[in-house]
Amino acid sequence: MIRRSTSARRPPASQDEGFALMGVMMLMLVMLMVCSVVVAAVVQGGQFQRKQQDWNAALAAAQAGVDDYIQRLNSSNGSYYQYNGVTSIDPGNPAMGMVNGKPRFAEVPQTTGAQRAYFHYTADTAAYIGTASVAQTGVITVTSTGRVGDRTRTLQTQVRRSGFLETLYFTEYETQDPAQSGMTQCAGKHYYDGRSSSCTNIMFDSDVLTGPVHSNDTMLICSDVTFKGKVTTASPVQSGGRYYRTNSCNGNTSPAPAFSSGVPTRTGIVPIPSTNQSLKQKTASTSTPRGCLFVGPTTITLNGNQMYVRSPWTKDTPVCQLNQWIPIPANGVVYVDDRPANGTTDVNSWTNATATPVTNMCATAPGGSGNPVGYPVSQETGWTYSCTDGDVFIQELNGSASNGLTGRLTVAAAGSIYITDNLHYASGSAMLGLIADQNVWYWHGTNSNGGNINLPAKTFPTQAAKSAPLLNPTVSAAMVSLNHSIGTMNPGEGGSLGTLTINGNLTQLYRGIVRSGSAGYAKNYVYDQRLKYDAPPHFLNPTTSTFVSTLSAEVPGYTPTA
Repeated sequence: MIRRSTSARRPPASQDEGFALMGVMMLMLVMLMVCSVVVAAVVQGGQFQRKQQDWNAALAAAQAGVDDYIQRLNSSNGSYYQYNGVTSIDPGNPAMGMVNGKPRFAEVPQTTGAQRAYFHYTADTAAYIGTASVAQTGVITVTSTGRVGDRTRTLQTQVRRSGFLETLYFTEYETQDPAQSGMTQCAGKHYYDGRSSSCTNIMFDSDVLTGPVHSNDTMLICSDVTFKGKVTTASPVQSGGRYYRTNSCNGNTSPAPAFSSGVPTRTGIVPIPSTNQSLKQKTASTSTPRGCLFVGPTTITLNGNQMYVRSPWTKDTPVCQLNQWIPIPANGVVYVDDRPANGTTDVNSWTNATATPVTNMCATAPGGSGNPVGYPVSQETGWTYSCTDGDVFIQELNGSASNGLTGRLTVAAAGSIYITDNLHYASGSAMLGLIADQNVWYWHGTNSNGGNINLPAKTFPTQAAKSAPLLNPTVSAAMVSLNHSIGTMNPGEGGSLGTLTINGNLTQLYRGIVRSGSAGYAKNYVYDQRLKYDAPPHFLNPTTSTFVSTLSAEVPGYTPTA
């Protein structure tokens, strides 16, 4: 018996079946490739993100290196400058020096794991101490490299002591110098210390100051004053919660003062040194290069990178010759000291007999008393000039901007400094410092009637007299009066002298009078922005201050080698 199978017969295979299988496999392959691309992109993205994080962190590590060096400077009161990380290395500092030909790196504190950061730095101190080829500006250049992973970035930062050059205007006491007012009860007292009400009030009134301003005293700010920079004071809070006062403004409070960078804020006292004798050391025979030392009243005329000096009491001139045009000294320092007594071993000392001709020059000055360089001038009255003090009378040739300074110079005086004509900068690198132990005066001679005297002829070198007093002068300089003030001679006489433009800054112990009523100069004080990171040669710093960074920039592609 034939049996028939009960199972279903399999239908014949379709010709498309193989193609369907292949399509599935291709789809799976495409999905696999897509997943691989996605995974690779995620991995690469993570790596890029990590590298970007490392890149940003490396710059922060470089800044940590700068901060570390500044901290070491401040902790040592500046003596740490002796370590530059190249020729002089602090063995206890892991961020300096080399190991097996590779720079040493110190770890940034509180960084761990993959984000662990390191820094290495060197410090160029040539401009801090001054060398034969580099002018002394008090600036240290720190080059700090930060490293995170395989990423490195480098910062170059200029560091110097905080001080007078950071402000356009700096005053210890906001009152007239007791040596000028005769009010001894005003000496050495701030307004907030209970200074006598009889002391002369000196106000800001109808002035424009373009730059930062600081006073260790309480400022009297009256009407129509514009402060275009930050204003700080060491004064405690005054009436109305302000760090300045308006009482004693004689009603002159409208329009109100304008503070472009905010109302005055309080900071600590910045102390002024009492002498500039450290600059005299730069003229000693042991100083290399050596500056110029003159004694007694001295005239200095500037023209570009040269100067013409008249100094009748000076006998010893090993570096700087008298009565001829000579280059500004290599170290940029001129110091004018008081004339030494007769008969001493000082190289500039005279005998009583040999001193007679110069003494006679003083005795024959107008009025029977003056100095050997021609002051007082004809018809000038009411002002006393010393025959022997280390006073400086400085100007540019003919008062012309084309004869302005092109070099870098600091003039310091044991006596006072008189500005007898304009002082301009004729190049972008020019810089002038004027530091007087006594006063800095804008010369303004007057006659017996209180009238102005025209600027006199300058016979050393020969310059014609001007047909007017010193009107609308420009003074480009960083100026300091260590024990007195900066102001105008006879400020209440002769009427208006126009506007005094200062391109630089001024620092004074007492507030100098520039204008009294309508007589004297209106002020146009403009801060020389370069003073934030540069300075005239061997300029003075406060007696106590901290080191701060003043200018910083990244150095792309830098590779530390030491």
